[in-house]
Amino acid sequence: MLETRFPAERRVELKAEIQKREITLSPAQVLMIRLYRRYKQIAKRIDERIEKAKSDILAIAPEEEWTGLDGEKKVVSVSFQSRTGFDLENFTRDYPELAREYTSKGIPFPVVRLH
Repeated sequence: MLETRFPAERRVELKAEIQKREITLSPAQVLMIRLYRRYKQIAKRIDERIEKAKSDILAIAPEEEWTGLDGEKKVVSVSFQSRTGFDLENFTRDYPELAREYTSKGIPFPVVRLH
């Protein structure tokens, strides 16, 4: 990514800065990172299987209800109207006072990113 965004001399400077920021991780920290990556892979595969199962169910029972032997509803397939969007950018441009009054920033939250 550095190769496409910066000239050669700036890339050398940036790589030097990045190397300065490198730290040595303890074995426990390395293990935590490996476990995080592994669990993330597993979660992705599970999500893919869930979506496949949903589409398989909907393929054989569109717009229907399935009822089990005990009379309890097991699967309900219903089509929903898509949600309505709101163009905040144009609203802010057209009505800046209202936008300031009725909008607020969210609360910051921690994000884990591993590369």
